[in-house]
Amino acid sequence: MSTKPRIVAPGVIYRVSAIGIQELQIFKNEEIKTFFIKQLAKTLNKYDFTCYAFSISLNQFNLVLHSNQQSISLAMQHFNSILAKKINKILEREGTVLSTRFNSIIVEDDRLKELIRSVHLESVVLGELTLEQLEKYKFCSHSIFMGNNSSDLIDKEVVLKKMGIDSKEEYLQYIRNIDQNDDITSKLKSINRAKQGFRKPQLYVIGKAEFVKKVIELDRCRRLQIARYINEFVEMKTIHEKVVKSLSMKNDDLFRAGKSNIRSKAREIFVTICKSVYEFSGADAARYLRVTEAAVSRMISRFRNVENKEYLIQKVLEEIV
Repeated sequence: MSTKPRIVAPGVIYRVSAIGIQELQIFKNEEIKTFFIKQLAKTLNKYDFTCYAFSISLNQFNLVLHSNQQSISLAMQHFNSILAKKINKILEREGTVLSTRFNSIIVEDDRLKELIRSVHLESVVLGELTLEQLEKYKFCSHSIFMGNNSSDLIDKEVVLKKMGIDSKEEYLQYIRNIDQNDDITSKLKSINRAKQGFRKPQLYVIGKAEFVKKVIELDRCRRLQIARYINEFVEMKTIHEKVVKSLSMKNDDLFRAGKSNIRSKAREIFVTICKSVYEFSGADAARYLRVTEAAVSRMISRFRNVENKEYLIQKVLEEIV
């Protein structure tokens, strides 16, 4: 059987879900659920995604995420891989953890309120929790919106504003209007069951015709895109040389980690230009510097807080051009 088409677009809202193999009931374990939340936060930070809602049921999870420039596939493959290894370690087993690859559906912004309600009520619909129990269940962001729990994953005030809701009371009233035949729930179920067929990617987007067309075009452009470093024949070695020249350093200094502010800054500028400007992968930059991808991510994160970062980058780019 063919797999569903994976649509990847920047700046859109995704409903992401995955189901564990039936016999495991993977999220009955409290330690696994706690790890899930912590690792999700790390993954979203690494790939610069924003979480609007999450829900963990006995054997599945549902997320509402807002994408940035990174691929949803890269982010979720990274997350699911780490999650599966941890689950097997905790349960002292080997083999498959998730029954299928993750499912992703793009939803237009003006359907966000409906989408979040659908995700929050998943455990209620499955008969695992009552609505009253859900209000204090820390592994669903509904409890955060109700003010009973907190999490760095969710900025409650920002999300409520995006939903067009002004208060906890208004939110709760909306949630309580449960209708399993509402439009978005029906569409999500239909997509999950692949009723539309596998060869029509537009059927995995929920929104007005203009929005669907725009998303499909963004995905098409992404598939045709050639990384800038290939287009402009720029090598990492060239970026390396220009960075050390602009900072009056020796060539080998870039490979030397240490407490020297200038060496640290050079490495941060280098990986930022490689990844953000010329579209090299984090893995490429890591191999070049002989460090881990996690180290590259930390360098990029640190450089975001540098006051004169635009000037430093521009100084190097002028040398390359």
